Amino acid sequence: MLAYRSLALIVMSLPFAGCAADDAPEPQAADAAVLAADAAAPDAVDVPLVNRCSEAAAQDSTGMAAVAVRWGFDLAPSCVRVSPETAVTFSGDFSFHPLVGGTVVGMVLTPDAASPVPSTSTGTTAVVSTATPGAYGFYCASHPEAMQGVIYVVP
Repeated sequence: MLAYRSLALIVMSLPFAGCAADDAPEPQAADAAVLAADAAAPDAVDVPLVNRCSEAAAQDSTGMAAVAVRWGFDLAPSCVRVSPETAVTFSGDFSFHPLVGGTVVGMVLTPDAASPVPSTSTGTTAVVSTATPGAYGFYCASHPEAMQGVIYVVP
């Protein structure tokens, strides 16, 4: 009888075999930075967030010729501020984490066909570069709640 109970436990746990704790997305550092910035300036005018990012809390990479973005559940940096023409290179598995230029509001995904961030589901690198200042959101089509961010191009 004990053998049947053990087998039943093994069979019942199979659907969860691929759901290890290591697969769970970690909170993004940008979220903490935004909360800290808000707490430091409680009387400041609220600035709308784009994909949980604000320009003030974004990693400052202005003046750099190139910036690397690690694309996966360990996305970093998720929010980055760059100069025009900076090459921002996303590196990761786009077949598992399809990259899309656009925004996430709640769970509403809005792709932006005019975004310099390419939509791709193949390969392992994608390079973004633009001379036009603006906020260019991006997200993972498979995991938008965990993987989203913004490239802020500033003059």
